[in-house]
Amino acid sequence: MQSLVGRLLPLEITLRGSKRRFSSAELTRRQIPRLQLNPARFAAPQRLFRGLDVTVRTTSGWPV
Repeated sequence: MQSLVGRLLPLEITLRGSKRRFSSAELTRRQIPRLQLNPARFAAPQRLFRGLDVTVRTTSGWPV
């Protein structure tokens, strides 16, 4: 028996459009120039555990 999350995950992927975005290598490659010009914003979560240190380094212009 599948869990509720396991049954709802395919629906979420479809509704978010993730399946369409990554359905082929060509579609994914076409998005690279746009994402290089306007990368998604990156920020650490607002609530972190005590003693946890988050750092960001940039590799080839992308936050890692």
